[in-house]
Amino acid sequence: MENEIRRQIVLKASIDRAWRAISNADEFGAWFRTEISGPFVVGSTIHCESTHPDYQGDTWDMTIIEMVPHQRLSYTWPAYYGPDSDRDSSEDPLLTVSFELEAAGEATILTITETGFAALPAGYAPTAFRENSNGWNDQMENIASYVAN
Repeated sequence: MENEIRRQIVLKASIDRAWRAISNADEFGAWFRTEISGPFVVGSTIHCESTHPDYQGDTWDMTIIEMVPHQRLSYTWPAYYGPDSDRDSSEDPLLTVSFELEAAGEATILTITETGFAALPAGYAPTAFRENSNGWNDQMENIASYVAN
């Protein structure tokens, strides 16, 4: 089982702008298409509810585990097994997502890494990997559009 999803994109935005988009809960919610219950603070658990038309009303909690201004934001969250799954992901190990920023002139290189799939139940891990992999493809486009405006 693959354990890691990694995506990278060059954002047409300064590192300051990119950092705000990933570290400010309101901005994160705007491009990630979710309502977020509170600010991002290390150690805080944030309740999220999807506003994406295909996932409207889906909820999850994420816990902020690291914030290094203009460099890295990391959080944990539950696996997603798809809309037809009967499994309660709260019984399973959490996945870790890291957003890393690197200045590239007037642009910013964003690398998103999600790990922990190998620790999920064998019968469900491939679905979670596929669902999240597809989701990150969409989210890379969302953040790129968001920060370019």
